Amino acid sequence: MSEFLKDNSEWIGAIAIIVVTIGLAKLVDRLLTRSARRVTARIANEPLSQSTVTRLRLVRRLIALTMIAIGVAVALIQVDVLRPAATTLLASSAVIGVAVGMASRSVIANAVAGMMISTVQPFRVGDVIEWQGQRGRVEDITLSYTLVRLPSGHRLVVPNDVIATTPLQNLTITGGTVEADAAVWVHPHRASDALALLRDRLEESTVNIGDCEVDRVQLKIGFAAAAQREAAIRFATREQVVAILSDAGILDPVPQ
Repeated sequence: MSEFLKDNSEWIGAIAIIVVTIGLAKLVDRLLTRSARRVTARIANEPLSQSTVTRLRLVRRLIALTMIAIGVAVALIQVDVLRPAATTLLASSAVIGVAVGMASRSVIANAVAGMMISTVQPFRVGDVIEWQGQRGRVEDITLSYTLVRLPSGHRLVVPNDVIATTPLQNLTITGGTVEADAAVWVHPHRASDALALLRDRLEESTVNIGDCEVDRVQLKIGFAAAAQREAAIRFATREQVVAILSDAGILDPVPQ
């Protein structure tokens, strides 16, 4: 065992440096998050704002990436076999940087756009935006992509350079009210009764026929809601509609 450790001490040291670097990066990430929350609580006596959270995420990721890159470089230098390659790599970093830059223009463009979004903040994590006909809540802003959670539950992944260079509407910042709808399906024989009942009970909503199929008919309940509460109101409306139709026996099986 001692001979193995002696013969492979350089590789073991390099791996140890990389592992320690990753651990330090995670530790610094946690310390930055806790410190930001602690300072904000002392000064403003309130949780971190969405704008601060968005900027802090970008700073944390940049610091972690820088620490890992430095750790990997130091680890390569520790191995005699890799030291000439590492030295050559560092010495020709300018040439490599140009080559990598040309080969990864889209990656760099996304990273720059991500930094711009986090700095200028046309939208923040948690905001509801409408972009190219898609409306959803911003779930995360990474160095490459913006993740948007749609009302259907699906996640929309958009490259930062695309979303940063196309028009969008931030419904949270403007305090906008959006038109939304909830849908339920009923048997075709019960559609007329369900339509009349819901129009009578849901006076502040619009109830119309949606898609029609051989064995079922869709009822769409339209309503206006604040952008931030759209999803919650949609779920509550659907539950209310199901309760109304169930009490009236409209959701019961149709006798054959």
